[in-house]
Amino acid sequence: MLTENQKKYLETIPESKIVEIKPWDPKTKEVAQRLIDAIKNADPELGIIYTGASALCVSGVNDLDFTVTCPRIDFDKHLPGLIKILGNPQKIGKENVRWEGIQKEGFIVDVHMTDPNSPSLKEHARLFELLKNNQELLAEYETLKVESNGVSYREYQCRKYEFYNRILGINQK
Repeated sequence: MLTENQKKYLETIPESKIVEIKPWDPKTKEVAQRLIDAIKNADPELGIIYTGASALCVSGVNDLDFTVTCPRIDFDKHLPGLIKILGNPQKIGKENVRWEGIQKEGFIVDVHMTDPNSPSLKEHARLFELLKNNQELLAEYETLKVESNGVSYREYQCRKYEFYNRILGINQK
């Protein structure tokens, strides 16, 4: 089952967009560390969390996913330093700021700035820890990804949401 927010997000993904799953590339960790260092050097007050398939060392779209944390009230204070490194964000909302599809050293980078107390961040962190610490779940997740190669990105994201919700116990009635 999907949440209403997940359903709404899926509707924004073009049906024609196709996902290409690639084997994990060890270079992602090196590029990720350079980006983390650049952000920390520019603004040591920010928290940075590296997640996603590349952080878990499994197959995926070989993108780099980061969450930058700071209190919501301080977003404007920290934006200039992040813009110098990441360029202008694609989405600025009350609850978060997003940079999507940034090219860094041959990889796509997505950065999400949010409050460290955000419920969605806490859920995301819980999911990442479950996958990182449970090899059976991680193997199932990688299989889901590999078997999704060539499907629409919308279908791929739907499969991931259903998996996430199942292991997190969301909407299990």
